[in-house]
Amino acid sequence: SVSSPSCISSFDTPQIMLIARVCLQVIVLCAATAVGRVYTDRIHFPIETDVENPNAAPTTPPAAMPTTPLGTDLTLRQPLYPPPAASASAAAPQAASSFSPPALQKPYSPGLLDRGVNALTLNVETLLDDGRNNLVFSPLSIAGALSLILLGSAGQTLTEIAHFLGIKAGVNYAADGTDLIHQEIAEYFRRFQALRVGGSLRFASGVFIQEDLKVSAVYEKNVKNLYQTEVNHINFLQSPIESMDRINKWVSNRTEGSIDQLVAAPLPAQTTAVFVNVIYFDGEWQHLFPSDSTRQGNFYVSPTETVQVQLMPNVAEAYFYQEKPSAQGAKGLKILGLPYKNSDLAMYFILAPQGPKAFLAGVTVDRLMDMIDNTTLQECVYVVPKMKLESTLLLSEPLKEMGLKNMFTPSADLKAIAEGIWVDQVLQKVRVEVTETGTKAVAATMVSSVRSGKPTVRLDRPFIFMIYSRSLRAISFWGTVYRPEPFKTLKPALRRHRRTVS
Repeated sequence: SVSSPSCISSFDTPQIMLIARVCLQVIVLCAATAVGRVYTDRIHFPIETDVENPNAAPTTPPAAMPTTPLGTDLTLRQPLYPPPAASASAAAPQAASSFSPPALQKPYSPGLLDRGVNALTLNVETLLDDGRNNLVFSPLSIAGALSLILLGSAGQTLTEIAHFLGIKAGVNYAADGTDLIHQEIAEYFRRFQALRVGGSLRFASGVFIQEDLKVSAVYEKNVKNLYQTEVNHINFLQSPIESMDRINKWVSNRTEGSIDQLVAAPLPAQTTAVFVNVIYFDGEWQHLFPSDSTRQGNFYVSPTETVQVQLMPNVAEAYFYQEKPSAQGAKGLKILGLPYKNSDLAMYFILAPQGPKAFLAGVTVDRLMDMIDNTTLQECVYVVPKMKLESTLLLSEPLKEMGLKNMFTPSADLKAIAEGIWVDQVLQKVRVEVTETGTKAVAATMVSSVRSGKPTVRLDRPFIFMIYSRSLRAISFWGTVYRPEPFKTLKPALRRHRRTVS
């Protein structure tokens, strides 16, 4: 939930009411869901056989994956004191509160946000991945929610959010410079909404404000013009349950009911504003999986742990990249990209010999994008686990560690939205499903190609995935998977590790 009851349990109702009069709190919510429908048709596939070398003898399991404690305190921190009066220096620049955007021009800085959003991806991953538990989040939804804050920010708050989103130092934030920044960010999200997809793609933002809070008319106008977002006035103080239900209904309507409870408990009484961003994607694969081939198979979590999951094989055209084997004979990293039907989006899987965490510790944003760009379409043999993943993340502390600090303090300059507010918490709830419904079709034509020497990727050990637009160069969803859910735990006597690193 957004606000853990333990955070306010020490106060009785009159004290909470008193705090509400002196504490103005903003909560940022991000909700995202991707539903990948996997249609299947029959194909025989040797789940327990090394396809690249079917005659190879069983060997040792993959090397141990390094694990690191999370080390990040995600406890909700509630501001208990009113913000100080704004100083003259903090008040400049004020462009965010005064401009009225003209008709959109051609983006003044192509690629302004893509590298920033992708860098955000790796940073959040590094801070939250504990090397043991599945993690899934949407960097694009985080950026979408923060853009609503950026629109009403100034001074150090504006600078930190802009840099966080990838806008380079030296950009003129004042006067027309700020106009163009906001236009470019809005245009970036419009380009994402306009991506060619065969299924459903939605990107929506919502602003919910305490009804007695005086909100800047200019901000309301600009957030509507740029992001097609209405400002909704509700009463967090006197109607907390109704406010919670209204936000949840808004999110549910925009995610086809996939996320129906973003806020699991009434928000704190002192909440003054909630900024919500939602991404919903429902896509079908370009090349259908064969039905009746999905079966239970081993997933090798570590040398000492194996679980059973549903594995789905296929032979089809996909994006593929492989690093050359090392001089010591270790096999290189593999990337598999499965395109969605009639879509600019594809789901990329990264299978690193040393495991996700070790790989990410040594990769840069530019290197990751280069590897994705170097994938080529070719006929591949691949096995993908059936998955249903969900994460609820409190992001305030990780964002502070990444340099986004000022907006979480009473000195935050958000006067262009309303006087005396600052951000208290950023929460994201994400659900990604790779599901299976199926029809039967040709089997024989695919059987003969299973052992044909084509590139092979078996996702039967921890891996990384992302849903990515090659045209926009945007990562909309990201995940690290250590145990595809649902899974069955094997009894110790059945934990036979027979897979090599491939």
